Amino acid sequence: MRYLLVSVIISIGIGLGLFGCKQEQNAGENTSLPQHVQVRNVIIDADTDNELDDLLAIAAALKSPKLEVIGMTAAQWDGRNNTVREGHDPWWNDNSAYTSWLMNAVLVQLLNRTDLPLPVGSERKIVYKKGSPENNPRRSEATDFIIRKASDLPPGEKLTIISTGALTNVASAVMVKPEIAKKIALYWLGQTYDFEKDLWIGEHEFNVANDLEAFDLLCDAEDLEFHIMPNNVSGLLRFHNAHSINKLEKVEGIGTFIADRWRKRIGDNMTSSWTMWDVALIYAITNPEWAEEKKVDTPPGTTKRKVDIYTNIDAEKMENEFWNALGCNVPEGQQAAAQPQIRKVKDVVIYEDPKFHATFPSAVKLGPNEYTVAFRRAPDRRVFGEPGNAHVDPNSYLVQVHSNDGENWTKDPELIYAHPFGGSQDPCLLQLKDGTLLCASYGWAFSSQEGIDNLGKPVLHESWHGGEIAFLGGYILRSFDKGKTWEDPIIPPTLDSEIYISATGEPLPTYNRGAMCEGKNGKIYWIVAGHDPAPLGKTSNHLLVSEDKGETWQYSGLVATDDSVAFNEASVYETPKGDIVGFLRTTLYDHACIARSTDGGKTFEWKSMQFQGHPLAALRLPDNRVLLTYGYRHKPFGIRARILNAECTDYAISEEFILRDDGDGPDLGYPWPIMLEDNRVLVVYYYNKNGHRNIEGTILEIDCKK
Repeated sequence: MRYLLVSVIISIGIGLGLFGCKQEQNAGENTSLPQHVQVRNVIIDADTDNELDDLLAIAAALKSPKLEVIGMTAAQWDGRNNTVREGHDPWWNDNSAYTSWLMNAVLVQLLNRTDLPLPVGSERKIVYKKGSPENNPRRSEATDFIIRKASDLPPGEKLTIISTGALTNVASAVMVKPEIAKKIALYWLGQTYDFEKDLWIGEHEFNVANDLEAFDLLCDAEDLEFHIMPNNVSGLLRFHNAHSINKLEKVEGIGTFIADRWRKRIGDNMTSSWTMWDVALIYAITNPEWAEEKKVDTPPGTTKRKVDIYTNIDAEKMENEFWNALGCNVPEGQQAAAQPQIRKVKDVVIYEDPKFHATFPSAVKLGPNEYTVAFRRAPDRRVFGEPGNAHVDPNSYLVQVHSNDGENWTKDPELIYAHPFGGSQDPCLLQLKDGTLLCASYGWAFSSQEGIDNLGKPVLHESWHGGEIAFLGGYILRSFDKGKTWEDPIIPPTLDSEIYISATGEPLPTYNRGAMCEGKNGKIYWIVAGHDPAPLGKTSNHLLVSEDKGETWQYSGLVATDDSVAFNEASVYETPKGDIVGFLRTTLYDHACIARSTDGGKTFEWKSMQFQGHPLAALRLPDNRVLLTYGYRHKPFGIRARILNAECTDYAISEEFILRDDGDGPDLGYPWPIMLEDNRVLVVYYYNKNGHRNIEGTILEIDCKK
């Protein structure tokens, strides 16, 4: 396959006439550079033939007026498979650096930068162990180019190297001529970092694994300025496959070339997205205000010193910048909603009691000046001398409080339901057009490992205070008198793909946290979660539909799944045009995702919305715009919101509003908005202050046209 690719690239190159160019030019400088260049003397060291994101990153770099790129070196990307040492004939021969050079040659032609030198790097990783006499660099055209450019710089200037692959070429240059380390600022994409534990955990990450010893050498190079963007930060930037290809195909040359390669790479997988690791690094350099860095120690086993590591990026701004740079206009239907006007009126306390742990609320407007908030309440375990609380509890049950103005609430909660077999979670309310109230929830039973083992089939369970909790699955309650009384639970069906049984040994009833929706046709839509066969613990989202007010449910279709990303807590919304839209919580670096169906819920396409927050809930405003609310579990912890256009298409360019940013920690959120009177909205959520979990809310005034 690789040699077929080489042939294809050579054919393209001959057709473009680019192989008549010299591989290196002594000039190597673009005399037409704009005056507002911010980073000069830049070399891009890329394994360009490896991934899609390399191509987009090079396009971003060469189109940026902020970078003075003076050359592109080609890096290998198969070093992890080559354990050959000097004195041995290699059984395996690779040419990944060469095919990356070929790809570079095509890109500079398409981007009108044939002035750039394109030295090729080594095909093999270095041999290095600190202090060893057997250390061996892999000298190449790329190595010599780096040495020459660094050596030629006057005192006080540095060569900036942006490395998006294995560090072989840079490490070889420093090994050959160590004194150039102090003249290099290296920006590298690689490794993985656990920010909670302050640990390097990415020894097997792709770029570092292709030359781990090169990474070690550069960590040991104490004079080297070293910036690292780990893959769990760069991975925040993802482009939707189908949408990106459609945009690229409108740009002749570089756009159509990348679009064609993208199509061949993904096959029929148009509904997923591609991670743009390398693009994130480019824009972190050109727009440092879109990224955050901190200093950390180098990994154990290397010289202990400080390096700079990226901790976060603004993925939304980076994606917008890329499409702007390529000249892609905002597609029709993606125009921003009319500038929303939101004014925060006040924060209110809906329920608090230091003896209880109150979380996971939902809310409904029952009628004029008639509001109900439901939530899960359990004893605060510290009452019993325990150190803290968990999100499950044997005494967790569903309760509700009421208000006639959204500000003042009944003090003593009324019981909605106490599960006879265990604790209940997340009451999710929906009021139908005829006044019927639905409340979806799910439960956990408190068991033992022996009991779970005796069931004989897999049960979703976790350890809890020396025992085990086992999952009961979901249920739905109904009320026909505004929540005064509730029917016995309705047990929803089990998904065909579900791998677990319930704590009672029966098929696991489906479940989820999030808002259901009654469509214009009277159907009720509910996005549920199902546990996938592999990898264990991953979930996907599916749509169920009821045509009899929640009495029975039928499977409609798959909403979102991915080989590595889990989808779970979800709210569903119907747009004025009839699209069924899901707002999904994911494990995609906490990115919120949207899934859309244009055929009534049979099929969906999902996409990252390129901002962090979960879970989400949507409220139709009087002018048909949509208020989207979500918790923000990063510093500063709190509650955030956006206003989308009626069809929910402008999320990527919508303004974010901070409703609260004074939370004590990440355990907060689950907001749920409802309309009050006179264009006022109440956003209900749970919050943590001074170690307690309370049900609170924020009242907003929104300038609506209708």
